[in-house]
Amino acid sequence: MLLLIVIVTISIGLSYIFPEPFNRINVIIVFMILWLFKKPSGAIVWFSFFSFYIIDLVTLAPFGISLFAGTFSMLLVYWTYRFVLSNRSIISITALTFIAVFVYRILYILVYNLYLYINDSETIWSELILATSVESILTSLVVFILYFVLFYRKNKTVKSISKYGFLS
Repeated sequence: MLLLIVIVTISIGLSYIFPEPFNRINVIIVFMILWLFKKPSGAIVWFSFFSFYIIDLVTLAPFGISLFAGTFSMLLVYWTYRFVLSNRSIISITALTFIAVFVYRILYILVYNLYLYINDSETIWSELILATSVESILTSLVVFILYFVLFYRKNKTVKSISKYGFLS
């Protein structure tokens, strides 16, 4: 529970600290994707539920939009990881991150536009498409770099050392 609060606090804090294009990095999805690759279990869906619940409590958007979009996007990512992209390559983690952010934003936009339609408001589509693209690309890039630093190089070093008999 403490880890959940720390991740949500970091996510909110970094969105105010970083300059304009980098404040769109979705720290919660970054953490959830890396956790999914470290310990693949269905608990990631519950973690996303509670983290997006806290996000919904502190945002100005109507309650439930982030919760719905975040939980269902992580459920889809978990199923995609289990049944489609089951290898642990750097390409599959980048693809899963892109899918997670893209599905999260598409669901968020659809539910939010339904809310705006009910309240007779309009949507600026060009800004939404640009924000979704930037968020998907930057979040995927961050996961790519973190995966390379945290997991990829360590696995290659251990494999090369064991290949030459130092760990046998």
